[in-house]
Parts: sequence; C-alpha cells; structure tokens
Amino acid sequence: MEADGDDGSQASLAGERALVSIERVSDDLQEKIDEFEEFENALRKRFQEAMS
Repeated sequence: MEADGDDGSQASLAGERALVSIERVSDDLQEKIDEFEEFENALRKRFQEAMS
C-alpha cells in the first residue's frame, strides 16, 4: 500500500512541476506578445508619420 502512496505523490509532484512549467511558458509568451504589440504600435506610428 505504501508504494501506491509514493506513486500518487510522485504523480502529484510531476503534475505540479508540469503546471509550473506551463505557467512559465504562458508568462514568457505573454511577455513576447506585449513586446510584439509595442513593436507593432511603434511601426504603425512611424508609418502614419511617413504618410503625413
């Protein structure tokens, strides 16, 4: 029975690690999205200035 508990806690730990990894990837992706939007806005502004 004790081995089953260890397997469960290892699975739980693996699940928590996977969740942390997903959250890290999500945060990194959101940061890249924010950087892209800033870049897009700067390009849009430059384009509008060039067209004026």
